[in-house]
Amino acid sequence: MQGVVNPDDLGRLKDYPPDHLLELGAKDLASRDFLKEKYAHEVRFGKRFLESASSKNWAKNLRADAIQQFKESHKFKNVLNEAANIYEQTVQDCRQILHGMGQITVEDLVLMDPKLPMNSNT
Repeated sequence: MQGVVNPDDLGRLKDYPPDHLLELGAKDLASRDFLKEKYAHEVRFGKRFLESASSKNWAKNLRADAIQQFKESHKFKNVLNEAANIYEQTVQDCRQILHGMGQITVEDLVLMDPKLPMNSNT
């Protein structure tokens, strides 16, 4: 009956005759039953589709397209550039700390990763 009667008016239910209340409740139930029957086919179809191989392929393709669009975006490139800069700076800082503490020699640093540039300050 919540769909028919305003919740603020529930205190006024005594103003309605019992037959009228039953009629309002029956209309509400009939409306719900009608909608349930009307959309039952769509619900069954949707469930079958979601469980099907074509649905899984569609979702997989949708994810792949979204990933590809993100990888081609400027935001992704900016994130990668920032990550590379942070990595390079972190490596340089670690090298300086290790070398400054006498824990590691320049030759050892080059042996660990010859591709990374050595800062002339180390």
